[in-house]
Amino acid sequence: MKRKVVQLYSGGLDSYIISKLINPDVKLYFNYGTEQNKLEMSKLPEDVIVKDLPIGQYTQDDGLSTIPLRNLIFASIAVNYGDDIIIGGLKSDLHYDKKPEFTEATTKLFNSVLEKERQPKSVRVLVPFSDYTKTDLIVEYLQKGFALEDLDKYSWSCHTPEDSKPCGHCQACNARRKAIQEALTRIGK
Repeated sequence: MKRKVVQLYSGGLDSYIISKLINPDVKLYFNYGTEQNKLEMSKLPEDVIVKDLPIGQYTQDDGLSTIPLRNLIFASIAVNYGDDIIIGGLKSDLHYDKKPEFTEATTKLFNSVLEKERQPKSVRVLVPFSDYTKTDLIVEYLQKGFALEDLDKYSWSCHTPEDSKPCGHCQACNARRKAIQEALTRIGK
């Protein structure tokens, strides 16, 4: 029986590209009630399932918009949609809940609980691009023939928008711009 793949979809550049590269059965986005969510949702492709989950109040004032255990919460819900839960972590991600160690521990936890509750299901929480840089991800996307223009059309990365537009100077905007430029240089465009 084919395993159903669920992607935890953030609305960002990495998430959009990963959805194109793996073509998940379900793309699951969580609206946790922040201004950032409103801007992300304005760019979501039509096939993304949006679930309201008001946890924005737990956002840390750390400059990274951290919500502790966010991906654990999201993955717990995603188990109800499929068997393989994909988290879009990359090599440079700082958050532990995007690392292979986290996904391995979470897989064990989920399967232990499912077994104890006699649920006939086995799940895997995966971070398949954890060895990739943002540039690597964009290169693979472009080499597979996907459109560069769609990155702006279907993803949002800015942490400090100005008039609902990307600011162009925050860490996320700079990382996005740099990775796209590096990817274009790498593939000779």
